[in-house]
Amino acid sequence: MKGNTIVSTLAVFCSANACESRMGTRRHQLAMVGITSLAGITDEQAIRDMDAEWSRAAENKDAPKFASFYSETGSAMPFNAPIATGRAKAQELWAQLMAKPGFSLRFAPTQVEVAKSKDMAYDIGTFELI
Repeated sequence: MKGNTIVSTLAVFCSANACESRMGTRRHQLAMVGITSLAGITDEQAIRDMDAEWSRAAENKDAPKFASFYSETGSAMPFNAPIATGRAKAQELWAQLMAKPGFSLRFAPTQVEVAKSKDMAYDIGTFELI
């Protein structure tokens, strides 16, 4: 699948709360504008940076790093396969997919929207999955 547009890279690869843990380790960059503003990073840039790091993990076929973006209750929703719920199950699923010959996944946001309240954000982007 090349050049497909997706709504919310984050939502496609994990459930609504799946990125909760990752955001927590980054001091809620999506919700706390004060921290990111002090660092000179906008909320939008923080999301783009997180997406880039996540995509690099996929490109490097690093299932543990890729799965680290899921919370303990997050779900991976692969095409034509059962949902894998929890970080460990997501890592297991991605390790199996990444081990397939020729596997390649990369994605990037083309649009990032952050609510004025700073308590919610989403992105829209493209991905390539082989």
